Amino acid sequence: MTYILDASAIIAIIQMEDRGTRVIELIEAEDAYASAVTIGESLAKLVELGMPDRAAMRAISAIVTDVVPFNVDMAVMTGVLREETRAAGLSFADRACLVTALELGVPAITTDRAWKSIDLGVDVRLVA
Repeated sequence: MTYILDASAIIAIIQMEDRGTRVIELIEAEDAYASAVTIGESLAKLVELGMPDRAAMRAISAIVTDVVPFNVDMAVMTGVLREETRAAGLSFADRACLVTALELGVPAITTDRAWKSIDLGVDVRLVA
């Protein structure tokens, strides 16, 4: 099975959080993809937390087996979903991850509880 990882799941793994361990158990021997937008968000957050950018990118690359390009159609859909996800507080990157999962027809893994309050037809696997 293939999963799309949200930045929160990637960061939880890299920071060796308990949730990160549970994400690893869920994706073990599976494909863990991420949107190009999610890669950028993950890298920015890790650098913000003090990790050197090259080390952060190596850590992300060790987790993500493939990066899904983010195209114009996906960007439009991500923008359109803003109103529908506003109450849950989803960011552009969150919506981009969900759109990527929707486009590929695979589950999305996140540690962000807000994702469970919306229904966009995506199988969201919350690791809390």
